[in-house]
Amino acid sequence: MDSLFIIEESGDAKLKKTILLTAILLISILLLAACNSEVVIAKKPVSDSLHFVWNQDARCADCHAAEVKSMTDPSLLASRHAAAQNNCSDCHDIKDLQKAHKDVDARPPVPAQKYSGALCFKCHGSYKDIIELTKGRTRLNPHDSHYGEIDCFICHKVHTAKSPNEFCLSCHTSMN
Repeated sequence: MDSLFIIEESGDAKLKKTILLTAILLISILLLAACNSEVVIAKKPVSDSLHFVWNQDARCADCHAAEVKSMTDPSLLASRHAAAQNNCSDCHDIKDLQKAHKDVDARPPVPAQKYSGALCFKCHGSYKDIIELTKGRTRLNPHDSHYGEIDCFICHKVHTAKSPNEFCLSCHTSMN
């Protein structure tokens, strides 16, 4: 037993060692928690706490990529407007854009806006002009309807594919 030394710690030494180990453990836990909370914060989308602030220099494509892309799709009305050298602000005027973007959270989806026929009539004339323009194209003129003057957006979608006949065909089986 000469080669085996047993060192006994005094009560004070054991207490100091326990306090030191506990302190190291607590510091490690706090550092780990701090590191993990930074990772969680970094992973959290920035837009959770930010609101989008619209101004005239805003790039529509940043949030409305599908609508901007629709301007190159020949099957959509948006491409006809683009071919006529129209841009977003030709149809969506500044006051409407400011109103539509007021208090909008930066996260999609942004609610669709429904514009009255007055917006379309800026370029396409009056409702009577549209009736005259579409006269004789089909057996029933969809613009000379028993519903009277309805808003254009009910039948016409500029940035998405939808047949303008869907409204009429919900009751009438054929428009030709």
